[in-house]
Amino acid sequence: MTNNYQKITTGYGPEDIALDDSNPQRPRLLISCTTYKGSKGIDGGIWQYDLKGDSLKATQMTINGYKDLAEMRPHGISFRKAFGKDNLKNLLYVISHEQNKKIHKIIVFEVDGDELHYQDEYNNMEEPLIQNPNDLFVTSKGDIFYSNPVEFGKLIWRKKIGYVGYIKNGQKQAEVLVRNLLFPNGVILIDNELYVSDTSLKKLFKYHFEEGRLVDATPEEMGKIKGGDNISLYENTLLIANHPKPSRFPLYVYFGSKSPSSVYQFKLKDPNNQLEQIFYDKGKNISGSSTAIIYEDHLYVSQVVQNFILKVKLEELRK
Repeated sequence: MTNNYQKITTGYGPEDIALDDSNPQRPRLLISCTTYKGSKGIDGGIWQYDLKGDSLKATQMTINGYKDLAEMRPHGISFRKAFGKDNLKNLLYVISHEQNKKIHKIIVFEVDGDELHYQDEYNNMEEPLIQNPNDLFVTSKGDIFYSNPVEFGKLIWRKKIGYVGYIKNGQKQAEVLVRNLLFPNGVILIDNELYVSDTSLKKLFKYHFEEGRLVDATPEEMGKIKGGDNISLYENTLLIANHPKPSRFPLYVYFGSKSPSSVYQFKLKDPNNQLEQIFYDKGKNISGSSTAIIYEDHLYVSQVVQNFILKVKLEELRK
């Protein structure tokens, strides 16, 4: 491991990361950690990493007011920055799978310094359309978009019953927004364009969304990407982590064997609209890449089993 590649110690299974730049003096990554079968530790929860500090260690955040904390198994997260009179608090939305994956939730926390304070939740006991949530994106107004893939064990049947759910701000009821997907994973809304990566269909889709509905249910295919995972935004570019050899990913999760990692970019303003690979690792430095974020001169890549995030100098990617 060279200075161009550094490992930031986190809790085990840092599946998703989100940028919190609400305090310019203290920008940080918020990190969703949970224990998978291949993990050796049990230190899940929400962690944070100071992007301006010199340390290569993240710290665990304190969670207050959540009665099911012992059951909490974080998955996808989305940070909603305080924005005008409609949202006076910084909020973190967390997908959690609890009670041996029988209970699925989207939990809302206020982000207050190093602490999280429980605010609200959506769950499959009250809203059955929250069946198997994976990733989510929350707008500045509080609208929630979440991917709901086919359960992993049922993928063999190849039935397109995965979907993207939508919960309008101020409501508890969900609705199916996008249908006919297999394993929808990353989801993000940019202006009026909804982007969805489908891990199993190996494609990035775009839908036009206006006034709480899709203008056209037929998506535009933006390109092929094997094992597409979470999506983040950097300037005018989408970053999509992926599993370039999907058949090796389950072996990594359950048995610890190496699985290649990759990150693609999709430039929103590029008239060519092409997916371009900007990072690839055979498994030497990282396996099971799940989310990618660029901050200043580094790329940060998370993964789903071990207890670290990989920090890569951007100049290394340009060689």
